[in-house]
Parts: sequence; structure tokens; C-alpha cells
Amino acid sequence: MKSNDKPVASGILLILIFFLLPRLILGMDSYIRIHDNLDGAIGRSVDIIMGGNYENFFGFALNFISFLKFIFEPYMAYIINDVIVHLVAFIGLFLLLQKHILPDKENSLIIFGTSLCFSFLPFYSNFGLSIAGMPLLFYAFQNLRNQTESIYDYFIIVIFPFYSFLALSGIFIVVIFGLLFFVDLIRNREINRQFFLGLVILGALYSLVEFNLIYTMFFSKSFISHRAAWEPLSTLLVKTFPQSITLLIKNIIAGHYHAASLHGPVLLLSIILIVAIHNKKQLKPIIVLLSIIILFSAFFSIYTWDTYALLREKIQIFRTFNFGRFHWFHPMLWYILFAYCLTNIKKFKFSRISIPLIIMVQLVYVVLSPFGAKQELKYNIIGLFQKVEYTSNRMSFREFYSEELFKKIDNYIGDNKNTYRIGCIGFHPSIAQYNGFITLDAYMTNYPLEYKNRFRKIIAGELEKNPINRMYFDDWGNRCYFFIHNLNRHKVNNIKTSKLKETELNFDIKAFKEMDGKYFFSTVKITNADKIFLKYLKTFEMADLPWRIYLYQVNM
Repeated sequence: MKSNDKPVASGILLILIFFLLPRLILGMDSYIRIHDNLDGAIGRSVDIIMGGNYENFFGFALNFISFLKFIFEPYMAYIINDVIVHLVAFIGLFLLLQKHILPDKENSLIIFGTSLCFSFLPFYSNFGLSIAGMPLLFYAFQNLRNQTESIYDYFIIVIFPFYSFLALSGIFIVVIFGLLFFVDLIRNREINRQFFLGLVILGALYSLVEFNLIYTMFFSKSFISHRAAWEPLSTLLVKTFPQSITLLIKNIIAGHYHAASLHGPVLLLSIILIVAIHNKKQLKPIIVLLSIIILFSAFFSIYTWDTYALLREKIQIFRTFNFGRFHWFHPMLWYILFAYCLTNIKKFKFSRISIPLIIMVQLVYVVLSPFGAKQELKYNIIGLFQKVEYTSNRMSFREFYSEELFKKIDNYIGDNKNTYRIGCIGFHPSIAQYNGFITLDAYMTNYPLEYKNRFRKIIAGELEKNPINRMYFDDWGNRCYFFIHNLNRHKVNNIKTSKLKETELNFDIKAFKEMDGKYFFSTVKITNADKIFLKYLKTFEMADLPWRIYLYQVNM
């Protein structure tokens, strides 16, 4: 067995124990994050969203995650994808550190510990390898850059666009590699053909995989995205200069929930070393990495600055695309920085004790941190020993989608689900979509502005009663939901134990019917149903599930 086989095998085993085993034991009773996860595209098919009319606007038909959903049931597809993401995170950083950053064999513990901490981060696995796979891609490109490449490096580059997303990280990765290419070109005065070929392959395959998205956004004359109506000066999207500075500092200290790095101990360790070490050569990697991190945080904060928003208002591409996502490199950068910090600690006394201890502290912090955007790991470990009670923001896979409950609704209605459209009030439409119902509402990052305008006619009366919801829908609108005035945008999940039990609804039911809407599934009782041409049919609930669904039919 090669010297690096044992730590790699150990890392893989630990990831399988912590990320796969609890979910296999708990099954669908395992806890899975809701926000930007279960409320999105976990189990849905594109032909049941927004009436089933807009499947051409999805850019992920060729994505590996879609392939997993096609082969496996949604729950199994989710956990397989999640385990792969964490495994690739570990292997990728391990290879990058071992070959290109800390090649000294004496750093084996540091490489293993740092890679393990990185792999335990709460990645949004529905983003694929967009963040978790960065170290592996950088490893492959660095091999090309050093002209020590193999066929495996090209394989990594070919696979990456099929398992990540252009808009989330792909375009920023291409920009960074493009800058590296030109820096090397100026420095060496010759073209690195291998590196250039890798860059061309990456860009070309992203263009292929995301063809629908690129075509509809930039070349289709008939398609106008709802993003074109984003309000650049909205207080949802912009901040004053002091607020942007605060956001900059917050991003450096705590990171961003979509690209969680949970680097608190690493940042503290970096500051201590900068103060304690006076050797500039030793400090250089730490200072360089911190500078890059601060620069990327600055891009993120500038994107929200009201002065920059004036520029966004004038240039369409700046209105519709978030160019501030360079901070998605932060998780990888922070853990490379962590490895450098540990190599400096190795020079101090008691390093044999302190280095394993620091790695353990960081790992425990990653698992238990209350600042993590995703606490699946923690609650699944707890769930092995006791029942985790559901709340509006924390449910198991089974509780959230409540298949048994929605099966009862389907049986009661009795018609083929393809023959009617529904709207969801007080819960995420992804739940109904998962259960096969065709919804008019959806969580979509790109859809026609014309659809948003027609949809708005239905909910206009409710939006006027709640300025926060109105701004959320009008100025942004990715959540094209049937908002009601007494449920704010962040309190969508109105479960049985929630305080809100009933509402007087001000929807335009005629506009709903014109969009082929026939039923409303509502978690709140509509007290004026008869007056707005809705007929109450039945209430559905089950003792062990969080939802109470009132079924209403259009009656006009």
C-alpha cells in the first residue's frame, strides 16, 4: 500500500460513517436542510413547475445531479450526491496540498486533518462540485500548468462542468484560470498549450451543458427574464457604504451561508501567528491568502453598494447576474490557509500535541457550529439516539414532503394530476411538486417576466397589505409564491403548531383560473372563501406529519 493510501482510505471511511451511515439507518427520517435545498429542486421534474410550460429555461438537463435523479428515487439520489460531494472535497484538497502546496512527507498529518475538516463543511450538495470540487479542479489545472499532467487531469476537467454550475462558480473559475494563463504568458513569454487546452475544454463544456441558459439569457429575442425587472436600487439588494463595509467585515469573519467555510478558529490562528512570527518568509503565504480572501470579500460587498447599483441599473447584464460570487472560493482558500498555519505551528515546541488538538478543535467547530447554514450532520447524529422534533425550519425528509398526506389529497380529488393546476398557500410549492402536482408557483432563478406579471395579478391584493412581501416579490421574485399578508417571506412553512390558523384572502381568483388554476392547497383556513369564489372541500392532516392542508376549489 502506498504511503498516501492509508490516510485517503481513512478519510473516505470517516465520510461514509458520518454522512452515509446515519442516513441509511434513519432512511427518510433523516434531517435535511430546507432553505435553498428541499424548497428547491431536490425531487421535482421540470414538467410540473409553473404549469409545466417552461422546461426549456432550465440549464441543468445535462448535469450529473439530474442523471442521479433520473436513476434513483429522490431521497437516494440526494444522499448519493451528498456523499460524492464530501468525498470529492476530501480527495481534492488532499491531492492539491500533497502535490502542490505541502509536498514534504512530514506534513502528512496536516494534509489529512485539513482535508478532513474541509470535507466536513456544510456544502450545498445540490450545487454539485461548484465549491467542494474546486480543490480537485485546481489540482488538475496546476498539473497542466506545471506540464506534469496525465489523462486523469483532463478527465477531471471534462467531468467538472457536468457536475457544477456555470452561474454559481463556473464563470468565476474560468476567469481565475484565464488570469493565471495571461500572467504565465507575460512572465514566460510563451503559451502553455496544455493549460490553454484545459481552459478551452472547460469553457466549451460549460457552454454545452448550460446551452439553454446561455441561449435564453443572451440570444433569444422572445425571452425576457424576470431578472430584467430586478430593482437594482431596492433595499433588498443594495446597501449604503457603511453597510457594505459592515458586510465586508462580516464576510471575512463569518463567511456566507451558501459558501460556508466555518473558519473562525482558522482566522484566530492566523492572527495569532501574524503577531507571533516575525519571519516575513514564513508569513508570506498566510498574508497573501488573507489578502486574496479580503479582496474577494470586497467584490462581494461592492456588489451590494448603492453606488455600484447605479451602474447595475444602466447595464442589463449587471442587473441580471451576480458578479460578486468570487467569495465562493473562500472555503478552499481558508483551508489552504489553515494548512499553512499548521506548518508554522510545527516549528514550535509541543507541536506533536498542539497540531492534532487544533485539527480536532476545527473539526468539532465545523460539525457543531451554530453558524453553519446546514446542520444535517449534527441532527442526524442526534437522530440515531432520539427523535428530533420538527419545527417550521427543521424537518426530516419524510416530514417535509409528507407523501402519505398528499396521497390522500390526490385520492380525494380523483382526477389525473396532469389535468389541473394548483396553488400552494403557507408551504413551499416544492412539496406539492415532489408529490406530482403541477403548481403555478415555484422557486425559480430564471423564468419569463411575462409569467411573473400574470402571476402578480393573482396576489396583488395580498402584496399591497404587506410591503415586505411586495418588495420581495417585485424587486426580486425568484420565489414566485402565493404570498399572503400575514405570513412574511421568511415564514413560509406554516405548520400545524404555528400561530396563524386562518386568513381573509384577497386573491384575484379570475386571474388564477385564467392561468388554469383549479385548486388551492392551504395551511391556513380561508375565512372568506365563498366571497372570492372558492369552495371549501376538505381538511387533510396526519398525526405524525407537520402539515394541515385545507383544500379549496375554484367555484366560478
